[in-house]
Amino acid sequence: IGAADDRNGGYALIDETTNIHWFGTTATTTITVPGITNPADLAIASTGPIPLGTTTTPPTTTTPPTTTIPPTTTTTTPPPPGSVVIWQDVLAAAGPDEYYLPPFNDQGNWMAPNLTAGDAILTFEITDKPSSLAIHIQVCAWSLHNGNNFSDGFEETCSGKTEFTDETLAPVVINLGAPAAWWQRNGFFPWTTGPHLFRIMIKDAATQSLLMSTHCGTHCWMGPGPISPHIPVTIRSTLTFNN
Repeated sequence: IGAADDRNGGYALIDETTNIHWFGTTATTTITVPGITNPADLAIASTGPIPLGTTTTPPTTTTPPTTTIPPTTTTTTPPPPGSVVIWQDVLAAAGPDEYYLPPFNDQGNWMAPNLTAGDAILTFEITDKPSSLAIHIQVCAWSLHNGNNFSDGFEETCSGKTEFTDETLAPVVINLGAPAAWWQRNGFFPWTTGPHLFRIMIKDAATQSLLMSTHCGTHCWMGPGPISPHIPVTIRSTLTFNN
């Protein structure tokens, strides 16, 4: 996160763990200086065996230089009091279709108490994406008339869409609004019995068509160009209701 000349033909680097690594023509040494958190601190550092600005030659050591890489972590923020976790910290790899089917916590009668009046909050992180081409994501839910598949009819409701152009690299909190106010197919969704499935849908931003296989007919993405620059997209997400 910072670098400085040691005025003796070498240089020093500081990493995120506050270790200072000195590199010269014949030796390398590493020390830890508490309180070093940014390049400005490094530039004025005067503690340790080799203060910056001197002509002291770093001591010879046979220990090879090491690089410490902080582990990649995802911090899960607890939902606010009163909210209900629909799913939490689900990492979804791309499948044959560009939607994701997260396992969710069925609330039975979602109207007792009414979980659809409060806001739905999606915490969303794109961990892998092939290009910076814009996509839209949205959350949809379905109630299947036969409880198993779409063949006998269904009811559908969807949130609004949020645009992304590249990996988010950190969780983004999206307020999807109250599910009671989401778009509903035929103006109705049976929250009293609840959805049989949720999906996070991935759409091409320019055409608003789904980046998925042709079984969705004219709603599927038809180009222009190949679909490969758009997908696969890998995501991690948490959804809470009643916020």
